[in-house]
Amino acid sequence: MNVDAIEIHMGTPDFAYEPVRRLEAKAEARTAFSNSPTNAAVDAQLRQLAASLGADAVIDVAYHRGISRSSWNSLRGTGLAVRKVKDDVACPVCAETIKRAAKQCRFCGAEITPQSGQPVVQQTPSSDRPAPPINAAPLKSTDNNSRVIVITLAVIGVVLLIVIIASGG
Repeated sequence: MNVDAIEIHMGTPDFAYEPVRRLEAKAEARTAFSNSPTNAAVDAQLRQLAASLGADAVIDVAYHRGISRSSWNSLRGTGLAVRKVKDDVACPVCAETIKRAAKQCRFCGAEITPQSGQPVVQQTPSSDRPAPPINAAPLKSTDNNSRVIVITLAVIGVVLLIVIIASGG
């Protein structure tokens, strides 16, 4: 699926969906002089995570700005990855495609009764691995730059050590 085609919704959407998994993405300013992370940067990460799960959309997206261990300017986004439920299903008698809300098949005339108030949903697995349960820990993504900071500090320390040794004291 095209990552850019995955929809982002701030609230509950107006389409039927099947929940997949909670998502969490974080973007941080690299330095004190960097621009603040944007919602678009977090949305891109949420789309990537949703695509890896075979989801069509991310709903109930919320943004939280604050401070993290490695940045004074951090933006965290959370949401729920979902798969859209198709409006069309197969008739249980003749297997022709009919609308989910149909009470009678237009091809064979069979009466359609949803099981326990819920229509039968045909699911085609998007991958060989089953989707994790919805109550699993959120799938997280981050552009955390703590490794870059540690390496930079180590290089500065080595340079200072060389300067002190070279100056004789």
